[in-house]
Amino acid sequence: MSEEVKLYKHFTEQLAKMGKVKRAWFTTFNLDISFFERYLLSALAGISYRDLNNPTSYEAINKMLANDEAEPTDEYMDVKVFYDYRALMVSGKSKQTAVQLYPVDVKKISAQHPDIKFTYGVFHPKVILIETYVGEYWLMTGSANLTFGGWSRNRESFFCEKITDTYVARAVGRFFTSITSSLRGFDGNDPLLNKLNTGKFGTTRSRWQFFSSFEKETFLDHILKNESNHKLIVWSPYFSDEIDELIQDYLSEYFETIEIVPAKNKNQKIGITEEKFRACTQIEGLRFKQEKLPLAAIDSFAHAKAWLTPRLLAIGSWNMTRSGMNITAGNQTTNHNVEAGILYSLTPGEYKQLTERHTLSALKDPEFMKEDELEKEKQELLEPFSLCVDLLLNWEALTIELISPTYGRLSLQADDRIILPGFGRQPLYILENKLSIRKHFKSFLTDRYFEIEKKDGTTLFKGYLREQGLAERPVVRFENIDDFLKCWVDGRPEDKVELHKPTIHTEDEMGDELSEQTKKILMNEERNPWFSSFYAFEQIVSRIDQANNRSFFRTKHERISELKRIGRILPGNLLELREHLELLFRRYHDDPQSFKKSPVYLWFLIEKANMVFQYFNRQLDDSAEHIKKLENLDLVQIVRQHLPQETDSDKIKNWIQYMKSKLKIQA
Repeated sequence: MSEEVKLYKHFTEQLAKMGKVKRAWFTTFNLDISFFERYLLSALAGISYRDLNNPTSYEAINKMLANDEAEPTDEYMDVKVFYDYRALMVSGKSKQTAVQLYPVDVKKISAQHPDIKFTYGVFHPKVILIETYVGEYWLMTGSANLTFGGWSRNRESFFCEKITDTYVARAVGRFFTSITSSLRGFDGNDPLLNKLNTGKFGTTRSRWQFFSSFEKETFLDHILKNESNHKLIVWSPYFSDEIDELIQDYLSEYFETIEIVPAKNKNQKIGITEEKFRACTQIEGLRFKQEKLPLAAIDSFAHAKAWLTPRLLAIGSWNMTRSGMNITAGNQTTNHNVEAGILYSLTPGEYKQLTERHTLSALKDPEFMKEDELEKEKQELLEPFSLCVDLLLNWEALTIELISPTYGRLSLQADDRIILPGFGRQPLYILENKLSIRKHFKSFLTDRYFEIEKKDGTTLFKGYLREQGLAERPVVRFENIDDFLKCWVDGRPEDKVELHKPTIHTEDEMGDELSEQTKKILMNEERNPWFSSFYAFEQIVSRIDQANNRSFFRTKHERISELKRIGRILPGNLLELREHLELLFRRYHDDPQSFKKSPVYLWFLIEKANMVFQYFNRQLDDSAEHIKKLENLDLVQIVRQHLPQETDSDKIKNWIQYMKSKLKIQA
């Protein structure tokens, strides 16, 4: 994306003014997660999108996400994205970060207005709320969804201001509270919502107000307020199927002049049928207009939604449709959209400037969409999902839990299935209880996508796992056994960042990537690494003992957490040690000749590691955290192969028992 793209450039300029971000909450209709992470999330983190070239580079962002903290410290930021559960764009790269996504089902949201229900509507607001570490709150809103097109190719409306008015803060608080109260498992005591709903922001009223579908009045109430006998101009890309009736029933009696500026799609057609267009032209005072655009902007899609009167400018998500305007037609009270934006009070001078800046002329020779084209366009906006599912991956417990809906409300068929990373297709009933991912946890480090489907392949839902316990994600490891042992010599492998490698790229221990040092160790060409290796094991044992020392960790919870870190989280954890050695064992077993003349060293490593595992397991009551013993080489057979003169089996076995006794760990 070029930095000359106006909306993205404006966003980054505004962030630079704000300072360090503490919280950033986004709402959107459709969501392109690849775009959001690469451009907007990176901007929040102060990282150039040009530096995000692989999964490892995104880990810098993951380290800053405060998914587990109610009150983030200055090292972290809380980022949440709320989107319509049927409008997730799954294309391009997979989700790279642990940023929290919340699929929203409007059927579960309640409005304050008695005639507004969202049962058959969509979740359509485009709002960004930012809290900074200097205690400021900023609101951004407009027409752009969190997609590449919305922030690059389209012509969009956008508003950004600091919240300094308690009245505005309360309206923003009601908006987000109405959304989050529909989400099972969301903390109702969120500090951000508490501040918006009860805190003080100033007594001076702003010239703008935030307005959403959750207010007691409707959008139309505000547009019509004190506007009798004046002019209305509307920019909109989408229109009601009965636009002529909508205008006659709700707008004509209030405005002498109504000018509509319809957007043109990629085929240069407006979103109105010719029949409805002709019917509108018969309405007194109604005119269709087009805006004079620079040559470079002619082919771009005008996705902006703006409503302008001499006294008011509305910027937000309101299309000129009944659903978008929250108009109740007869007994149709259930097809309202969730919308939001700002209403800005204008002076006569400001109104004049706006109308002069946006020069309008009569719409000439428009091309019209047909009814089937409009219907197809609507169908393509939403996936026909019958479920809205929220799954939570807990890295501390290594489990996946069904948060919403409850298992009893899933309306399961016996052959419904879920597709999960590492697991593949599984019967959906595995979600009845918490699902352990211990055998597949590495798959979830970079793949968070899941689908629910029927037996015939019909997709019921698709989405991304939310994540908790990010500090427990084992995202780095050591490339090989010699790096592993070398970095344990001083007992702090997590500090050897220069040797850390991403867990997701496991190299073949016996392939061409094998380090020269490991080759020397395995071939017994130098003796010093033997001492270093076994000293490293002593340091591991010392770290385990330290975890049980009340001088270092006062509570039982702290001690258990540290043991878990040693077991499976730290770079250089015991599970990683087991994987390194198991891979070497398999290689030796499959092709002993590749080890040439030193499998004895491998036997010693495995034997000592098993004793460390056993010692570690005794410290933890939770058997799920235990490290399984490794199968070892047959040392008697190895000795006979390499020392054929040693024929006394009892002598060899006694020697092995002696060596094992020396390797034992003294409690």
